[in-house]
Amino acid sequence: VVNRKDLDGVDYEKILRGYTYVVPTSTPRIDDIIPKEGLADGGYVVEIFGFDFRDYRQVIDNEGNVSDTIRADVNDKRTSIYNPNYEVLASPLYPRVYFGDKEGEILEFAYEYMQVIIPPGQGAVDVYLINNDSGISNRVRFNYKTSQPAINSVSPSHGNRHGGDIVDLEGRDFQEGNITLLKKEYDEDNNSLRETIKMAMVKVGSRSNINLPREDDNSGVIRSSRATVTLAGGLSVRYNGSHSGSVEVSIEDRGRTYTHSYINIPDGAFYINTKDLKYNNEHYNYEELIKIEIKDNRLLVEGGYAPEVIFKSSGQLSVTMPYYYTIGNVNIEVINPDGGKARSNFEYKNPDSKPYINNITREGDRGPIEDDREGYGKVKVLQLNYKGGNIVSITGGDFRENAIIEIAGVGRPIRIDSGNINYDLPSKLTFTMPEVPQSYVGKEKLYRVIVSNRDGGFASTDKLDPPIYIEFIKGESEPILGNITPNRGPATGGTRVKITGDDFRKSMEGFEG
Repeated sequence: VVNRKDLDGVDYEKILRGYTYVVPTSTPRIDDIIPKEGLADGGYVVEIFGFDFRDYRQVIDNEGNVSDTIRADVNDKRTSIYNPNYEVLASPLYPRVYFGDKEGEILEFAYEYMQVIIPPGQGAVDVYLINNDSGISNRVRFNYKTSQPAINSVSPSHGNRHGGDIVDLEGRDFQEGNITLLKKEYDEDNNSLRETIKMAMVKVGSRSNINLPREDDNSGVIRSSRATVTLAGGLSVRYNGSHSGSVEVSIEDRGRTYTHSYINIPDGAFYINTKDLKYNNEHYNYEELIKIEIKDNRLLVEGGYAPEVIFKSSGQLSVTMPYYYTIGNVNIEVINPDGGKARSNFEYKNPDSKPYINNITREGDRGPIEDDREGYGKVKVLQLNYKGGNIVSITGGDFRENAIIEIAGVGRPIRIDSGNINYDLPSKLTFTMPEVPQSYVGKEKLYRVIVSNRDGGFASTDKLDPPIYIEFIKGESEPILGNITPNRGPATGGTRVKITGDDFRKSMEGFEG
């Protein structure tokens, strides 16, 4: 407290607040980081090598001597926010490791070594650490790479606007990420349950208010803790920021309003499934994921996300298509966690036909064989030679003139156009299997068969119970026919003949005609 006089000579007191400088005792140093670059979505582990990483605090007495040493509790852990599959060290006595302005999470710790789960980021950033005594390390560089996914094919490239069709996307550099899905159920405190799901994100169309200017009525700017956003297709989202925050999602459909409220919404983006919505006790029939986020004092809403995506590989996705509010051509996008996008086209239709498949056979009557395959379960498998030549028949119903056939699974789909199909409508299609790349061979590579009518109605063999798939095989033998003696006989049959050639096996079948 300092006594002073003002300009009129009146005494007054002035309180001066002090500032304490801390002199750290540690001198941490980072020598190396491995790897030095990675994907922008984060959530993976890097190794940091160096010196003087601290996990303790020294207590200094009045005489400047160390009176006690408090060490971090190695059992103090929590679930990682960047990768829920890991438990990370939670004690505040461990160093804080930064990638740019975002803090990583320590998985393993030693005096000269750490394993750190890195946060999401963009571009080249500085990596440094701060010990609990405020000792700051040098800085090293880490480079976030942005993925460049691409879609090469969409099979089939059309579907029912009501959604639910299975579509295969073939391309490259597809990635999975973690999303937060709010559920329709509530906990004992009436908060919406939530779960973290790892999936690739696929979106159709461009129903969103994200790119609208803030002055637009539908921009979602929050005023008095409230905002409302409406999107095409009768979708409405109302935000109430009081207490723990909630959103009410509703869809108007044929004179009915289906609604559900989600309470205690999380920070950051989250998703809801429209199947949660109800009109009285009736659930909404159609399914899509809606992305919702409170950001920059705005309610941001984006529709059209697929409710389920099976990640077969970085080049193959099996997508359950979402509902779409109208027919026509739309963009279909794969959106990686780091923001990398791949785009192609998809057409939503209102098909009149309802084709179905009962069975697939080859060479007339040779049907698929039941098997139990890893990743597929109980299935029926029809084996075909990858070099082609097998005569394949598809039996079912409501096949239409000029229907096409696709064989889809791993790699680019194989398309059989109408000029190569023998039509026995409405119940049978027959074609000669063309040669496929040898890379399509393998027990783990199974292919579904799709029949598509021109109006957009289609059927696929993976919907059967059990599902039927095609498996391409090399065939260990390559029999060659030489001569047949005699080469003619009566039409009634019964003539014994001698066949010469090469690579005949003990167990064989012969076909005439």
